[in-house]
Amino acid sequence: MLESRLIPALYPAMAFATVSAVLYGCALAGPPEASSVVYRIRYDAQAADPIAGPGVAVVAGAAPADVSGAERLYRTAIGSPARLPAGYFEAAILAAGPMLDGPDQVVAMPGAWHGRRFEVEVRHTSANLSGKPLLRNVPWRPLVAIPLTGIPAGGVCEVVVRWQPVESLPDGKPLAQPLVSTASFQVE
Repeated sequence: MLESRLIPALYPAMAFATVSAVLYGCALAGPPEASSVVYRIRYDAQAADPIAGPGVAVVAGAAPADVSGAERLYRTAIGSPARLPAGYFEAAILAAGPMLDGPDQVVAMPGAWHGRRFEVEVRHTSANLSGKPLLRNVPWRPLVAIPLTGIPAGGVCEVVVRWQPVESLPDGKPLAQPLVSTASFQVE
């Protein structure tokens, strides 16, 4: 199980970020204005993967609006224990998914609390699993920011993110077993 550390989401935009963020207007266990954001992190075979694989982090406050800030916050928070002060009302899940192909798309479905566990499914298409030919491919890794509200008071909570490859979005037939990432955090 991956643990994550609480880091305030206060990173400035970096001018060299060229990867687009796509807003999806689905409410995720929160008010109707809450929405997830999917950042497309370009993969460069000549350089190290900036995200270095799938994982989940819980952070205080809203996720940064820019992709560079979200990457930096994720790298800082992943693998460290998270702690939220009692009564803290704004937090976010940052979840990095599997490497995808250029035409693939991603959408976070509505999540829900089950006791002290928050579960959310992130669906994505997969040109590779669908057997679609790729003449020109620009691989990328999704980094999804999901608002986390309705956090239970006091104790340890868990976040479970399931990355489900599907034929089409949003409700296509599953193509394979989901990739599951988890993180725990403490509410004091």
